[in-house]
Amino acid sequence: MSLPVISLQTIRNRLKAGRVKPLALDYPVELRPPPIDIRMMDSVLYRNGKESVALFCRGRKKALYRVRLWLDGEDLPQLARVCYRFPTGAGLPDIPMPRTVENVRCETHIWTGELLEIVAELTLKDGRSYHLRHELAYGQELKGARTTFVEVAATGL
Repeated sequence: MSLPVISLQTIRNRLKAGRVKPLALDYPVELRPPPIDIRMMDSVLYRNGKESVALFCRGRKKALYRVRLWLDGEDLPQLARVCYRFPTGAGLPDIPMPRTVENVRCETHIWTGELLEIVAELTLKDGRSYHLRHELAYGQELKGARTTFVEVAATGL
């Protein structure tokens, strides 16, 4: 036996009309927005012809790598803006950005030597909000046999 599926709006309308009595619950109910197909990606690799290049500079204590961050997924056209947030101790400022025609994947770059957990606060065009957590995974790329490392000057970082 399957139960009929009714929308939240239908329930609200029936409550307003007095056709349904509100149910008193002794525990809180949390309504979550429907899942969305947007994921955060990262890479240190840049294509230079046929080879893969990783940019780095020598920091005070360790090497810093130029890490590219971007979003991907089927629901990306619904995105209005994103704010990339970094752990407090990472020394990186938040990066807010709108999704534009020039930057549809909300791509940005950071310099880091850590495999950080990043939070992307997504705001969709309809006003819904989501939080994505992403562990940087570029460390696996650094071990690639075909990666060429190019050192750059540390000015302006």
